[in-house]
Amino acid sequence: MSVRLKVTKALLKKEFLDFRRDAAIFSSLLILTLAFGVVLPALLLVLLRSPQAEQQIDRLGALGEELLSGVGPGMADPSVAFAHLLIGKLFAPAFLLIPVIAGSTLAASSFAGEKSERTLEGLLFSPASPRELVLAKVLASLVPAVLLSWLTVSIYLTTVLALGR
Repeated sequence: MSVRLKVTKALLKKEFLDFRRDAAIFSSLLILTLAFGVVLPALLLVLLRSPQAEQQIDRLGALGEELLSGVGPGMADPSVAFAHLLIGKLFAPAFLLIPVIAGSTLAASSFAGEKSERTLEGLLFSPASPRELVLAKVLASLVPAVLLSWLTVSIYLTTVLALGR
């Protein structure tokens, strides 16, 4: 059984139009982007510039020294080394969560929207095959999730570069 691209493209277009009409999806993805891209790095950089930051890092003791030893040579200031550790090493894997969160939010909203609007039955009886339906729904969740993660990383890097000076 082959996939008809014209049918899949039409279903994909329908999904994107449905996403644009749903303010709850848009606002939840906007909050996710702002939280990971602006709030977390800005909060971290502000906290690390406080006078108590070096004392807090010193309290970590041996654990702090072990964590900071792998950061890199030439970083004599512990708060700069700790910021490099958090921003460069610990926050980076968090960006792997963005496509997962966004994709699952979009996919769940897609199926829930079909059921709540009572269009699921009509969609199942349409000439589109189940394979085409699933492919369109997967692509409709995957593409915005990947684009959102790229956007969030760009905003994150811009925030870090702007506030890190």
